[in-house]
Amino acid sequence: MAAFEARARTVLAALLVLVLPGCALDDDRTLHPAEPGGDAGAGGDETLTSSGSGGASAANQTSASDTSGTSSDAGGASTSATTGTLPASECPDLNQNEVLDCDETLVGNATFDADTEDWEAETRAAIRWQAVAAPSADPEHSSGALVVTHDGAGAPDQLTMAGSFQCIPVQGNASYRFLAESFVPEASDGAGSAISALFYGSSDCSGSPLSVMNSAVQASADGWRVLHTGGVAPEFARSTRVRLVAIKAAADAAVEVRFDNVLVFRE
Repeated sequence: MAAFEARARTVLAALLVLVLPGCALDDDRTLHPAEPGGDAGAGGDETLTSSGSGGASAANQTSASDTSGTSSDAGGASTSATTGTLPASECPDLNQNEVLDCDETLVGNATFDADTEDWEAETRAAIRWQAVAAPSADPEHSSGALVVTHDGAGAPDQLTMAGSFQCIPVQGNASYRFLAESFVPEASDGAGSAISALFYGSSDCSGSPLSVMNSAVQASADGWRVLHTGGVAPEFARSTRVRLVAIKAAADAAVEVRFDNVLVFRE
């Protein structure tokens, strides 16, 4: 596991810009913070990106604030060092600013309560919605997670990544943070997950990326983890493609990674 994480961090650090074209849910939603954000990269590399082409300069990136709070299943109570217990059927507060993430996130369908609407699958990936048992406090409340299946192949000595994405508008020279919960099931042991943001000069994430920010890779199959990255958008950025990706060795069998509670906000 440690070797996989080290290798994945090395890959992300040298990463050429990423471009596009089931197991039962674990009910123990104790969150563990992943390592602070990984390094940003630039350029274009089909091996790591699943599809497409691209090129651009690297983005300076800083780590997100500590996210060591604890959360229950979506829809249940949630606690953190600063907010205490949140009401049932509410989303968490991953950045611990005493504002529910549902009220400030810039992405649509951030909690996957009923479906995968607003999120698209990349090449070499499939996405589906998976239900989470409703908490007893609100039996009518539905919730769920986004499941990414990555079955892309490649050269045996390479890591590949594929996932789901959403394009949102941003403002150049503004600082943004990107967080999400991820879970690597035991059946996908050896896989990793990450959140990534590609910035574009266009308003619809078309053209070549200007820069990319990548979180550290989460590869622990022992609970939900908080992925996080962030930094300042390029001066001419007008949109960003938020990616939730599964990572695996190219020669390995297909893996599944689950994502929930995506928080994107401007600082």
